[in-house]
Amino acid sequence: MDNYGVPVYDKKNHLIAYRINESEYASVIIYYNENNLLCNKIEIKHFDKESLTLNGEALISWIDTRTDFGFIR
Repeated sequence: MDNYGVPVYDKKNHLIAYRINESEYASVIIYYNENNLLCNKIEIKHFDKESLTLNGEALISWIDTRTDFGFIR
């Protein structure tokens, strides 16, 4: 549930995104939902390599939820 692409780290070695291709990167926000299930909110955005930031509105987004049987997308 956490293999979204090639990890990209900032200068302090903090994970900031996953590279999907040259211009699109995945932002992952991890949280627990109202049923106490682990969730990942994924947003695909454009990435600025110079400032190491994700830019603009999400091109695509979805939520992965971990269950006893795997995960639900």
